[in-house]
Amino acid sequence: MSDAACRRKLSQIKPAAEPVALQIEVTPQLIRIDACVAGQEQQFQYAVDSFPAESRGLDKATLQQVFSATADEPFRLDQLRCGSLPEIVIPPKQLKQIRREFYAELRRLRQPQRQQAQQAHLQSARAALLPQAAPRSGKRQLRVLLRDAREQRLLQDPLIDQLLLPLSGSNLQAANKLLRRAGQIIWDIPFILFDRDWSDTRNLIRQLIQAGFRNFRLNNLGHFPLFDGQQDLKLFGSFRLFSLNSQAMTAWAELGMTETELYIEDDRTNLAELLSRELPLPTALTVYASVPLITSRIAIKNVRSDHPVLSDRDDAYRVRQRQGVTWVSSETDFSFIANMNELESFGCHNFVIDLSHLGPFSQRGKLVLDALRRGTDPASTSKFNYEMGME
Repeated sequence: MSDAACRRKLSQIKPAAEPVALQIEVTPQLIRIDACVAGQEQQFQYAVDSFPAESRGLDKATLQQVFSATADEPFRLDQLRCGSLPEIVIPPKQLKQIRREFYAELRRLRQPQRQQAQQAHLQSARAALLPQAAPRSGKRQLRVLLRDAREQRLLQDPLIDQLLLPLSGSNLQAANKLLRRAGQIIWDIPFILFDRDWSDTRNLIRQLIQAGFRNFRLNNLGHFPLFDGQQDLKLFGSFRLFSLNSQAMTAWAELGMTETELYIEDDRTNLAELLSRELPLPTALTVYASVPLITSRIAIKNVRSDHPVLSDRDDAYRVRQRQGVTWVSSETDFSFIANMNELESFGCHNFVIDLSHLGPFSQRGKLVLDALRRGTDPASTSKFNYEMGME
C-alpha cells in the first residue's frame, strides 16, 4: 500500500489503555475522586444532586460499573476503592456525565506527563549511545551478491573485491574451484532455514570451514548458533540484522560479529549520526538491490509468481515462490551508488551491490556495473528513504 493508505489504517489504532486506580469518597453534596496513573496521583471533585434512597442506595458495584466504561479515553479501570457510602441516590445520567468529565480531564492532565516521560526516556537512550568520534578511515571495498557461483569470473574485474554467494547446493558444488579465492568469497546464509534444513546447513558450514573458507554472512539472529564452537571466522551481518544505533552495533559485536551492515531503509541524517559514533565494528551498506518487501512461509492470498502484483498506486512487484516460501520484491530497484562518496565521508567504506536478481552479465546487470564505475545511479531506480527521510 501507499504511505497514505498505511497512515489511514494506522490512524484507526488506539493507544494502549493505561491502568488507573480510583479511591472514591461520596457525600450528599459531592464526589471526590483520587486517581493514580503510572505512579502519578490526581484529585478531582464534582458537585452532585442527590436524594435519600428509599430502598437501594449508591453502592460500590454501581460505581464500579459506571467508571469501568472509559469509552474512547485511553484508560482502563484497574482498581476501585471507596469508603462507606451514604444512603443516597445520584441520578444515573448525572453520574455518567461525571464519569465522562473525569476521564476527559484525566486525559488532559496525563498528556503532558506522558510527553515528559517520553522525553526522559529519549534523553536516557541518547545518553547511553557511544561517544562521538572522527569518521572511520578505510579503503573502499566493493562486494557483489550473485545467485550462481558459475558467475564467479566477475572477480576478474579489478573493480570487484569480493563476492557474496548464497549457501545453496548448486553453489557448493563449485566450492573446490573457489578455494584459491577463499578470501574473496563470503557465503550468504539463507534468511529462512526450515527445521529440516538446520542440521544439513550446519554440516555444510563445517565442511566449508574445514576446506578453508572463513567468511560468512548472517541474515537472521538464529544463524549465530550455526557457528558454535568455531574459531577464527569472519561473520558479516546483513541489513536484516538491524543496526540503526550504536547500542545495536554493540550488541552485534558482543555476539561475535566482525562487521555489521547498515539498514537499507535508513536515511542520510541517521546514517551520518550513527557513523559519527565510536563504533565497535566496521560497517557496510547495500547500495543497489531489489527491495525485499515480504519473505513469508504463509501463503499470501492472490499472490502468485505468474500473476503481476500492483499496489494502490500501480507500483509493480515481482513474486518468487520456491519450496513453500514466497518473496515479494519491488520491480523498481533502489540505488545509493551516487551517494557512495558521501557515505565514505561519513565513515562507511564497504558496499554491497546485489545483482542476484539480474545476473552481472545480463544487460541490466552490465548497466549497473557501468553506473558503479561512473559513480552514478542507474536509470529508473529509487532512493528509498535516504533523501526523503524517516519519521
